[in-house]
Amino acid sequence: MFDQKYALNIKDVQSFAVCHLASGDLWAGAEAQLYSVISVLSKNTQLKVGAIIFNKGELADRLQKLNINFKLIDEKKYSYPTQVLKTISFLKRNRFQIIHTHRYKENITSVLVCPFIYGLRIIRTQHGLIHPGRNFAGIKLKIYDALDSLVKKYVNEKIVCVSEELNQIYSRKFKKNSILIYNGISGIPPLKSLKSFNRKKTIIGAVGRLTGVKNLESFIRAAPKILKNHSNTEFFIAGDGPQRLKLEKLSCSLGLEEKIKFLGHVSDMEEIWRQMDIYVLCSKHEGLSMALLEAMSYGKLVIATKVGGNREVIVSGENGYLVRPGDSNAIADVCNMLIDMPKQHIQRITLAAYKTISGRFTSERCASSLVDLYETLSL
Repeated sequence: MFDQKYALNIKDVQSFAVCHLASGDLWAGAEAQLYSVISVLSKNTQLKVGAIIFNKGELADRLQKLNINFKLIDEKKYSYPTQVLKTISFLKRNRFQIIHTHRYKENITSVLVCPFIYGLRIIRTQHGLIHPGRNFAGIKLKIYDALDSLVKKYVNEKIVCVSEELNQIYSRKFKKNSILIYNGISGIPPLKSLKSFNRKKTIIGAVGRLTGVKNLESFIRAAPKILKNHSNTEFFIAGDGPQRLKLEKLSCSLGLEEKIKFLGHVSDMEEIWRQMDIYVLCSKHEGLSMALLEAMSYGKLVIATKVGGNREVIVSGENGYLVRPGDSNAIADVCNMLIDMPKQHIQRITLAAYKTISGRFTSERCASSLVDLYETLSL
């Protein structure tokens, strides 16, 4: 079954080739991170970069514009066996030596591909924990997760974890098969371009998929408590998802329809970040939020829950603030405190936030760590 014609060893060639596999069915943190890091990897002359995406969407559109070997294999158009065959053909034709997967479907697909390309190495990025529901879709997700876990244990050579919390979980579970590589962002704005805090009209925002794990109910419930003290405050939520209607109804029930704007999906966030004064991340769990990193890179005051990678980025009171998950009172209290905070204290915190990201959480730093990992696979 193995095809010796494609038995490639990284140390036998001057450069080596890596193909990323991703679903691309939505645009969220994992997709933003993947695009950001591939943008940097594509500039490395010693690395041939490719990507297979299984859905039309923003990720596919963006990757097609990069100088990489790109293939869209639309799962809505092709059966799963056909997707696998097309994946094998693309990997062989471009002589890829490493597959880098990003979700459970692509990870499982990599197992089916392996027997046809001798010597292929597989690594996986773990962007967060799964949160299956109790309905049929939740049961199906648990089955996929079980299969994915078997692949991680017996096939994946490394599991790249985007936070230390995830790294500890998976290193215990899979016995030293994991490695920590933090997410990073590109296009960090110049320090001198950062907008100062707006005291005349404060804008508080939340950004992300409108799903249960993002817990945006607590953001909405905090709004009346903020408005009680600071009536000239506006709120927006950028993002879309299955809970949008539920959240809009909650907003209306609290009399906030004129105060909270639901912006839907926003492709280009730059103007949104520049308008915002305070960013709130309410998640019940996070791997390492790209939105949090972006907000801090724009010198925003940030409030995030004490979960996952948030605790590895924010030192509460120094470069942002941490609150308990689901505590709308705490969110409101911190927002009220920040609105009243002296200008010099705000500048100290936002500068610290900016330096945290520009110093530790860049796409260049993430990409460099990935290249080091790819190179170890030749040893």
